[in-house]
Amino acid sequence: MIDLISELTTAFRTVVPESFYLKNNKETVIYPYLTFSYTGEPLAKNIKGFYLDVDIFDDKGKDNERIEQAMSQLVDFVDNDDNRIMTDELFIRFDYIKPNPIPTNSDTLQRRYAQIYVRADWRNK
Repeated sequence: MIDLISELTTAFRTVVPESFYLKNNKETVIYPYLTFSYTGEPLAKNIKGFYLDVDIFDDKGKDNERIEQAMSQLVDFVDNDDNRIMTDELFIRFDYIKPNPIPTNSDTLQRRYAQIYVRADWRNK
């Protein structure tokens, strides 16, 4: 699982440079930033499907341009078949994304949520 988390973090950082597994622990927060977690299910021998719960946060208040751009880039990344990840141990395919705005009731903090489904094949098990 550590390889999967590492590869996903690296991939998300190509879209939103400040991307983290579970939470952003930085002392000085740089916006926008992305966090993700996962829930898995077995699909076949050595293959699992994962629902990735992704949140993007920004601090631009009513100015939605930057956070919407980040979400749009994430959607484009997931929808692009060229963004499959192949390592010696793992093959990751992004299947789909379901984005959704989340109200924060804050004058500054913005949040967008997306669920991404990926399939991971462990190649050497």
